[in-house]
Amino acid sequence: MLSSFRLLTLAAACAAGAAVLSCAVGSSTTTRSVDDIDQEVSVGTSYSVHGSQPGAWLEQARQHARDARFGEAKTLFQRVYDSSSAKPDQKASALLGLGRVHANVLNPNRSDEKARAYFERVVREFPDTEQRQEAEDDDLGPSE
Repeated sequence: MLSSFRLLTLAAACAAGAAVLSCAVGSSTTTRSVDDIDQEVSVGTSYSVHGSQPGAWLEQARQHARDARFGEAKTLFQRVYDSSSAKPDQKASALLGLGRVHANVLNPNRSDEKARAYFERVVREFPDTEQRQEAEDDDLGPSE
């Protein structure tokens, strides 16, 4: 189920209207019968914020990563990092996201080497951001 925090974040982004072109919240439910008792079960919930600014791209990339759509996530994380309008913390988050996508055990193209390289870049390029500590925590250790 979509958390209250995510709903509030989405509602705030939609209400602000700044750089947000459209918003969507969706969920699907199914009814199943167990021992002649009908139960409604949530089988999926998602939300998305669409826009043309780094913040919107970053949120979309995170959603794609959560949905195991790793190719789309990598493309959007890279777009944020390459954007001249992205703030340093957004660029650091994008590199951190790229590292996490490459480290994800569900990613069929997983690469610890690439993940480690992204984590090291966060530490090197953005030493004064909170993402630095996250990258250090996520680091996969020394290469072999």
